[in-house]
Amino acid sequence: MRLLGVKINFDYNSEARVFATLLHHRRGRYDASVIYNCWEESSQGVAAFEMFAGAEAWRVDTGWRPNPDGKRSPIGKAVSAMKIHRSIPALIKRAKEFDPDVIYSCQQKWDCLVATEIAQKLNRPQIIHLHYVPGPWLGKQPLERLKTCEHVVTVSDFIRHLAIRHGVHRDHVTTVKNTMPLFAPEPAEKRLAVREELAIPVEAPVLGIVGRLVPGKGHSDTILAFARVAQTFADSHLVIVGDGELRPQLEAQVKQLGLERRIHFTGVRSDVPLLLSSFNIFVHPTRMDPAPLAVLEACASGLPIVAYEEGGVCEFVENGRTGLLTPPENVDGLARSMFTLLETPAKAFDMGAAARERVGTHFRPEDSGTRFADLLLDVLP
Repeated sequence: MRLLGVKINFDYNSEARVFATLLHHRRGRYDASVIYNCWEESSQGVAAFEMFAGAEAWRVDTGWRPNPDGKRSPIGKAVSAMKIHRSIPALIKRAKEFDPDVIYSCQQKWDCLVATEIAQKLNRPQIIHLHYVPGPWLGKQPLERLKTCEHVVTVSDFIRHLAIRHGVHRDHVTTVKNTMPLFAPEPAEKRLAVREELAIPVEAPVLGIVGRLVPGKGHSDTILAFARVAQTFADSHLVIVGDGELRPQLEAQVKQLGLERRIHFTGVRSDVPLLLSSFNIFVHPTRMDPAPLAVLEACASGLPIVAYEEGGVCEFVENGRTGLLTPPENVDGLARSMFTLLETPAKAFDMGAAARERVGTHFRPEDSGTRFADLLLDVLP
């Protein structure tokens, strides 16, 4: 059996990491090659994917590039679309040479379009890996193709139910949950070095949040909730990891609250596991989050989770055992959850240990690799 993957949008992003994990754990049950959009600045990401996945990446520059500021002019969009469409005949030719049994892509607009063109030209079944909530933000073509392709893989049961509501037949959609390997404990000196870098005392309780600083990620609610508990726990600190369009607004919010010395912005970091090892509590009050890898990373690091009870988070966090969940937009509830764990550090530690144990038994990468390989056989005619 041969699988051909298509990866056009972005570089080694979360969708690519999930796909690479599935390929890494395929245990020789099928061969795989991936058409991977590559330009000079993205070559390291492609190499990282290829090495971990253990699959050949056909490096092709389709002309697509990410938008640093999240915006593109109508002319820029037209030029990008033209370049990608011009590359499709060559991609189909390469695909014919590989002669795949099934075509795979995520729901990203150009990934899905190119994969659909190849699947229809070669008359092969197509699988779409749905990582997001279905909606107009996906684009017209992916939304329609989700309902007509041979099978849809979703990253959580939450997304599976939304896909069925969107019009995907329930027999044509399967959940293969996101997974995470357990993180090895970081040496004490490294954890202390992180706190020294951020000017945080060694014994101070630290709450952390990791994610892009964009709407829907809950950063403002986290800051407001922390401001309330910080009055009681005068030695506590909050670390915000990530960057994005809301950073100036969030920094202004912190300044208005007078918490500049207690709330730390790190920007984008490549050492997230090390940062997690210096936290005591992980906060993730996102809205409609499909299946957050950030929460799995925190659980794999042995951290208790404070989050909103919504979306795929509910499948990762057992309320009262591995973390504390509160209704969406309930900042008071979020603050109470923080307060509870800060007031009872032993309870927080036990919840973190339970979270780590649960990831190690229920969200194992090798299990998702096996489930995906089984699915491929089911999809084949």
